[in-house]
Amino acid sequence: MTKWGPGAHGTTYGGNPVACAASLETIKLLEGGLMANAKTRGDELLAGLRAIQARFPSVIKDVRGIGLMIGVEFDSHEHAAGAEWASFQRGLLVLEAGQTVVRMSPPLVITADEVAVGLELFGEAVAEVAAQ
Repeated sequence: MTKWGPGAHGTTYGGNPVACAASLETIKLLEGGLMANAKTRGDELLAGLRAIQARFPSVIKDVRGIGLMIGVEFDSHEHAAGAEWASFQRGLLVLEAGQTVVRMSPPLVITADEVAVGLELFGEAVAEVAAQ
């Protein structure tokens, strides 16, 4: 920063030393195991969500994703919105994406135990919606 004079940095989204340093540290974390964790935990989530889909095939039409960005497609907007709300009531935060998809994107540091709890809560939420 000592080389930049007053007014040299005049953009909100332009590069700056702090943002560059943060980016380099983020890359170190990702390469240090977070990407591998995302793949492993994502595979666990997809398998668990597909098991929930197998229990409720008339309500859940598709489960798809990569890593920890996962979408669960429901047969209707009402069921997707209902699953989102029923999940929230159980302490699980998911978000609708479009009209019929519920998106899950947990943090890269999620553990296997947290995945198991999330799947249990989401399964309960889907069961509640399917029973209505």
